[in-house]
Amino acid sequence: MSCYDTMETRTDYLLKESFCKVAIEDFKKTNSVPAWLAGNWDLFTSITIRPNKFPPIISFNFDGESFEAIRKFGQLYEMVESLFKDEDI
Repeated sequence: MSCYDTMETRTDYLLKESFCKVAIEDFKKTNSVPAWLAGNWDLFTSITIRPNKFPPIISFNFDGESFEAIRKFGQLYEMVESLFKDEDI
């Protein structure tokens, strides 16, 4: 079982909230954005719902409770990825 398994309980969300806070802090100190993206891909995929043929949806609510670090990390990851994915052009 991975620490990046799906989120089904409040405890799962609390754990992901903690991981997301660390990832955000790591981004502030990173020397390599591509390495940060690669290192956080599993976390990003674990906090998103991926309906067929649609962009991922950040899952940051559980039973009416919002987890802001999950939301912020998801938005940060999407923005940074969009800026760097076409870097080779």
